[in-house]
Amino acid sequence: MPSIAENIGDYIKEYQSNNLFSGAVLISKQSEIIYCEGHGKASYELGVPITSKTKFRIGSITKTFTAVSILQLVDKGLLKLDDRIEKFFPSQREGDKITISHLLSHTSGIQNYTENPTMNEWANVNVSPDEIFQRFSNKELQSSPGTEYSYSNSNYVILGMVIEKITGKSYDSVIKEGIFDPLGMQDSDIEVAFRIVENRSTGYELDQSQSLIYSPFFNTTNAFATGNITSTVSDLHLWDSALYSDKFISPSLKSKMYKPILYNSQYGYGWFIQDTPFGLVALHSGGISGYTSMLLRFLDSGITVIVLSNISNDISEISKGLAAIAHNPL
Repeated sequence: MPSIAENIGDYIKEYQSNNLFSGAVLISKQSEIIYCEGHGKASYELGVPITSKTKFRIGSITKTFTAVSILQLVDKGLLKLDDRIEKFFPSQREGDKITISHLLSHTSGIQNYTENPTMNEWANVNVSPDEIFQRFSNKELQSSPGTEYSYSNSNYVILGMVIEKITGKSYDSVIKEGIFDPLGMQDSDIEVAFRIVENRSTGYELDQSQSLIYSPFFNTTNAFATGNITSTVSDLHLWDSALYSDKFISPSLKSKMYKPILYNSQYGYGWFIQDTPFGLVALHSGGISGYTSMLLRFLDSGITVIVLSNISNDISEISKGLAAIAHNPL
């Protein structure tokens, strides 16, 4: 009878054969690793294989770190979930109605700055968080704060700026000192523009013939607290394991992370929350110029699926398939 590793390997090969997957996969149960392998190449030109130590841009999975950092400030009494944004940034339109809770849960009504066509202008330059803030802070809200869910990267730009304003430190330093270092996440970092990153995979995309080509360069520094972390499956396993404990935030705040704020939404504080055949799952995906990522945390079974890819391709289906194999290994 095939082992779970063989089942997973065969399953992934189906996607690899059509250039639909290249990346690293880690699956754990109750924080114990049951599968961890690289598939494909970190560099197809140089023939460098992907391993558990290969680095990937994780895109919006960064938001899970930003959310926890904010909740840590709440635990310390330095911030309240119902604090109004005008307290920190008076120029934010209707900032007297928008709270930290609204930002965390994407219910602020603030327009998503990454949907602005001018984003293309930022691909090869450095743009400060304040410059990004100025692009959306005076725009009309899409909805009244607290009434509707609408995913907006703008929310997490503001949260990153709040972290910096309260701590007096850079967002990078707060995440490194408060999360990366305590957990021993030595292969994780906040990217610095135009810096060579050791062991980071090359990002690709597919052309019309389904052949791999280089993904256009994008300066991910401009993603800031919304999506600028580089990590590995091994380091994200450390992050996942820590979140099962009460090491970083109090149980009461942790429960808020995994509970949709609005009855008709599927987003808590930094996590999508969905019902599945395998129970409740807390998840976040990411996609940023040549990279896609998925972190699935099945809260009832304790099974976690981490998928990092260096191809700009939808990996939701392969991730769901891996979750099914993990829950039904035989």
